[in-house]
This record gives sequence, structure tokens and C-alpha cells, in this order.
Amino acid sequence: MALFFVLVTGVGTMLAFGAATFGRKAWGRYRLVEDTETSPIGRLGAQGFAEVKGRIRARGALLTSPLAGTPCVYHRLVIEQQKTVRQYRSNGSTRRRKWVKVVDDTRSGDFVIRDGSGEAEVAIREARILLDRDSKARQGVFTGGANDFEDLMARYGQSHKGLLLNKTLRATETVLEEGDELYVLGPYTRRRELPRFAHGDPLFLVSDRGETRVARRYRLKAIAWAVAAVVVVVGFALLQWAVYRHGR
Repeated sequence: MALFFVLVTGVGTMLAFGAATFGRKAWGRYRLVEDTETSPIGRLGAQGFAEVKGRIRARGALLTSPLAGTPCVYHRLVIEQQKTVRQYRSNGSTRRRKWVKVVDDTRSGDFVIRDGSGEAEVAIREARILLDRDSKARQGVFTGGANDFEDLMARYGQSHKGLLLNKTLRATETVLEEGDELYVLGPYTRRRELPRFAHGDPLFLVSDRGETRVARRYRLKAIAWAVAAVVVVVGFALLQWAVYRHGR
């Protein structure tokens, strides 16, 4: 019995500590977004950490997004396939369906953001990116969508069909178009006379959702992890109490 309580206490402590750690990290990011004042790009110094907002201006040829065919400076396409997997347990095996990522294609072109006071480069491939979904498509075994996926899957060396029937597929695409407004938070240094935002501590974030929505996202994540930590503590305490009462 003593060993059981030690094991339960250890597992509960680790789970609660993990949830609290993730919650503290999300809360730190929320406070960073909330507390950092927006700076005019033209007033940025040689290096530092800043929050800026500006509209995208392409500095080269535009890309074309693979799903919607949208001219853009950045796109990410994710295609998932629904597969049936077998799970083995002590009392036998079960089959369940899960979505498995089969394509994850990200491309970015050369662009800057401008706010009227100046321009800044953004190394978007190095950032934590929060973008709204722009396009989606789906193909079922017996449903439509084959025309959308035939060329799309062939582009990545794959087929939209199984042995006999269509694969069950879904695709989501996010894009950034010229003229879109970006929210950027992170470290920067001067490069070729322009400030360049790139990977670094404590956070490098790029989003098209705006500051308010980004802050809300991190605040809700922090609250959710805090609730999870409390639930774990209470749940394991009740478990120990129930086992103790049963063993008396």
C-alpha cells in the first residue's frame, strides 16, 4: 500500500508540475504581448526587442499557393489522410481512425512590412506563426473532391486513390498576400540598413490575427493549463483518499 501511494504521488506531482510549467510559459507570453508597446518601424534602433505592425510588400516574384492558386508571399499546405490503426491492449485489440499528416509544404518569398514610418524584414520561416486558415478541401471514399486532390497529390509524388477507392483526405492552407497586415513581436538587428526580425529569445512571433486575438489565445492557454494542474492534483488526491478508505 505504501508503495502505491508513493507511485501515485510521484505521477501526480509530475503531471501537475508539467501542466503548471506549460501554463506559466503561456502566461509569460501573454504578458509579453500585452506589455510590449507597439513601435514605429522607422524609430527602431540598431538592435533590440520590439512589437511592430505593418502591411506586406513583396520584394520579388509572388508565389502561387497550391490549393487555392492565390498569389502570395507565404503559404503553408497541410494534407492529412484518415487511416485505420490497430491498438493492442491487455484485453485484446481495437481499431480506430486517426488523421495522419502526409504533406506539409511551406514556402516563403522575399518581403518586408511597412507602416508609413519605415520598412522591416521578417524571417518568417524562423518565427512562431499564428495564421488564420484561408482555404480547405476534403475528399471522401465515396464523396466528391477527387478533382481537387488528383493534381494536388500528384504534385507531391502521391496518389489520391487507394487500391480500389479514393483515399479519405483533407487539406488546409494558410497564405499571406501582399497588402495583408502583420503583427510581429521579437528580436531584431539592423541588416542592409533595414531592421530584420529573426529567431531569438524570449519569443519571435508573426501573426495576421492582430494583437488582441494573439493575447487572448495565450491567456486562454494559460488558464486551461492552470485548470489542468488543479484537476490533476485534486484527482490524484481523491484517488489516494478512495484507496485509503477502501483499505481500512
